[in-house]
Amino acid sequence: MKKRYNTVLTLLLVFLMILTSSFQMACSNKETAKNVNPNHKVIITDTDKFLIKNNKTSYSILIPEQYDKVIEKAVNEINYFAEQSSGVSFSVVIDDGTKTADQNYISIGNTSIAQESKIVITQDYGYDGYRIKTFKNSIVLLGASDKGNLYAAVDFTERTFDTATYAVDEIKITKSDSVKLKEFDIKEIPDFKSRVLLFYDYSMNEVLRDRIKVSHNKEGWIYWSHSHFLIINPDVYKEAHPDWFSSDGTQLCLTNEGMIQEFIKNVKQVVADNPNTRYIMLGQQDRNTFCNCPECSKQVAKYRESGVQIQFVNKVAKAVDEWLAQTDPQRELLYVMYAYQKTVSAPVTFNESTKQYEIIDETVRCRDNVAVLYAPLYASYTHNLFDEKNNNLASVSLRGWKAVMNGKNLFVRLYSAQYGFYFMPFNNWSTLQDNYNLLREAGTDYIIDNGSNDTVAANMQELKGWVSGKLMWNAELNQDDLIKEFAENYYRDASQQIIDFIDLIRLHWQELPKEVFALIPSNSQGIKYFTADIWTYGLLKQMQKLFDQAIESIAHYETQDHELYLKLKHRIDKERLTPIYFELELHSARFTKEEIEQKINFFEQICYQSNISEWAEIDTLTISSLVSNWRLKLLK
Repeated sequence: MKKRYNTVLTLLLVFLMILTSSFQMACSNKETAKNVNPNHKVIITDTDKFLIKNNKTSYSILIPEQYDKVIEKAVNEINYFAEQSSGVSFSVVIDDGTKTADQNYISIGNTSIAQESKIVITQDYGYDGYRIKTFKNSIVLLGASDKGNLYAAVDFTERTFDTATYAVDEIKITKSDSVKLKEFDIKEIPDFKSRVLLFYDYSMNEVLRDRIKVSHNKEGWIYWSHSHFLIINPDVYKEAHPDWFSSDGTQLCLTNEGMIQEFIKNVKQVVADNPNTRYIMLGQQDRNTFCNCPECSKQVAKYRESGVQIQFVNKVAKAVDEWLAQTDPQRELLYVMYAYQKTVSAPVTFNESTKQYEIIDETVRCRDNVAVLYAPLYASYTHNLFDEKNNNLASVSLRGWKAVMNGKNLFVRLYSAQYGFYFMPFNNWSTLQDNYNLLREAGTDYIIDNGSNDTVAANMQELKGWVSGKLMWNAELNQDDLIKEFAENYYRDASQQIIDFIDLIRLHWQELPKEVFALIPSNSQGIKYFTADIWTYGLLKQMQKLFDQAIESIAHYETQDHELYLKLKHRIDKERLTPIYFELELHSARFTKEEIEQKINFFEQICYQSNISEWAEIDTLTISSLVSNWRLKLLK
């Protein structure tokens, strides 16, 4: 009986394997037939035609008669990878209105072929959305803007030539003398209209930003951050108008009518001087203070500091809009205020019966073109931002701002580094995707993820930046799959040890006592977590063992491909800086002077080779001063 059962089971398994294989063969030429999210529709079918055959092509790139540098970048993107893949460069044709889709073109932007295809790009596509569609013998790449056209070109290139960019120095190239023409039907609308990665490599490298589809934090902005004193300069105004400022001189008085009128006048001038911008930041100074004059105090008591600021920004926006209606009626401008420090809490009350936040009154409702940039400075990134128990301030603030903003013009600035200790792991691996999804559902339009922006840093900033950029575009992608993809391409044979290191950090934070479970990203609070009880010698030994195993896993490249070996070894050594930093800072008594000297020399060398110049977000906290201090303190 048992033998017969096993035989039946075996036959059943064989049948299922055949059935599965048949299904896979039937669907093998279709990359994606169905997407849950209609904003990320990807249908790609192989054809029997060729885009490139035997290193030759009959195709050209068609661009509009009126084009700019962004369209040029799109052309260069396609031709760069076509040349790298098959040695082919597509000729470029400027549209004269006579080209048709029966001819062989890769059409970029609003060309006659795009118009012939009747593809419609609606307002829902935002700034960066796009379509890619095979139409007759041509491929149409059409974005909501020129930046959307560029992103369409990036997507088309990756899918056509099997390329990917993981980092400045890690680009996947697939060599082939022939490339099939694909039947494309792609619709992409990013989950956040605007996406910014404040990570060093992304800040410094425009090509990397374009390929991950993110922007620079200053792109499209008049001022970017704390701007009140840039508009009303205390050195110019304070002596004659002391009442325009708070009593301690750290902020503007937002209820002073004279200051408001001068502020409006100056904003008009700076708007006129910057005609090609989308946003202007009207943000308070970077201090946890607010004007306490009688009028401000009276309004704060009724509307909170945030309500007073909304009323001020609304007044400025209204006046500047009326001026623009006369001087530049086509201009669209978004006025942004900071929900930060004193203004972090929204002007709302909590309705106990409905269990909902409600705006205090309509005088603190933001105008349609006024946005709020919320910065959850003191949030725990070990928990998601809507966790009422462990992130009460962030949760209350976000729910309050959601009520005020009515699902639009909510900007959020996240944090992905420990700014007081760059070599301290930052534990947002467990909440990264959750936060993106929750913020998307809250109606966030503009998202900034702020890593180490002023210097290259350890703690896998390359990996985290790439994963973050992908999730910003589509928050439903699988985070673990993304981590695995990056690790396998960036660390190659050492990928599993790198993934294990991430998992070790996750587990470590989860096992800590509750009072130290939350990592707060600020210089003043980070010192709480800088102890030998948290970064134990045993934990550091586990880290070192993983990195030793990682080096072992790539050892075969030392003779097979020495250049690759050195590249991979350096990437692993850069992450090893974290345990070495804690060993020298917290556990130096466990090592001999010779071992300490070796660790210091290794640390200094890898920092130099990696261009790591600082160990915290303060210019004076340099690697050279840190190393000098270790030598003085530990080797005397």
